[in-house]
Amino acid sequence: MVHAVFMEQLLPPDRDRLVECLRAAAREGRPCCLIAARLDWGASQTPWGRELPPGAVQIRIGRHRLVVALPGHRIDKACALAERLARLQQARGVTVHMGVAEALSRCFELEPLLGRAEEALRLATEGRVGSVVSMNWADVSQDLGTP
Repeated sequence: MVHAVFMEQLLPPDRDRLVECLRAAAREGRPCCLIAARLDWGASQTPWGRELPPGAVQIRIGRHRLVVALPGHRIDKACALAERLARLQQARGVTVHMGVAEALSRCFELEPLLGRAEEALRLATEGRVGSVVSMNWADVSQDLGTP
């Protein structure tokens, strides 16, 4: 069951930024990954900046949630970045969990992609796997009813 907290709490301008990022990646024939993150930090702390690659889109949702779009990144590269970001936050004493999902040529829609990232985040938060969990294309295909 995919929980849609991130999608429901995205403000329209932020949703538009993510959609445009996905559309641009699709037009250019590039992959794009989303990271859904939950961090237990103070409201005054700022999320990653210099640690993100050029072109990344970072959106804060409420006090504890972030979405990061990574155009040009496949799932393995996005997971490596997420692991690095998690270690950085953990070294600062911040509890962090992340879910990562990749859009491929068959699925550049924000809602199912963010839903898969959020589902991966839920698994990470439950502590079943680790602080970073990914959902691969086969998982997204099941949601879409495609082979």
